[in-house]
Amino acid sequence: IGNYQVPKRWMIIAASNDMEHGAISYDSGTALNDRLIHLKVVSNKDAFINYAMKNNFSNEVIVTVKSYDLLENCEDRIKKDEDIGYSPRGWERVDYFFKRIKNQSALQNIVSGIIGENAAATFFTVVEELKSNTSVEDLMKAKPGDRKKLYPDNIIAGFSHTHLSG
Repeated sequence: IGNYQVPKRWMIIAASNDMEHGAISYDSGTALNDRLIHLKVVSNKDAFINYAMKNNFSNEVIVTVKSYDLLENCEDRIKKDEDIGYSPRGWERVDYFFKRIKNQSALQNIVSGIIGENAAATFFTVVEELKSNTSVEDLMKAKPGDRKKLYPDNIIAGFSHTHLSG
């Protein structure tokens, strides 16, 4: 403003949604836009899975996103004319509530409100299937003759063995 100088080693950073995202956003005008660096951030499933694993997300969230490719960008939702969807931020919120809300009915409503009913139904299917899962450690400790009864009996449980161990 006026003759104000930003101190050395300071940087002004701003974030905004694109006008096309349907969020509250205003056109900045060409003069301001010309003075900014514009970075478009998009979802990447592999990057999200790595982030989720490093940040101790639940196996249920990780397996759901990876198994069913349930990660999207705002543009995907706009094309489908949907208000909510399964963004990285949404899955982080699902993980937060999944770890804290014990009332199953309340949790289902919360998760549906975050990622939508279809993705929530898929998530809770994964939750149920993983409940019957045997840990890789238990498989390794078991005697060879006893392992057969411990092997996963569904594809999601089998997936978790191959992608979440170690």
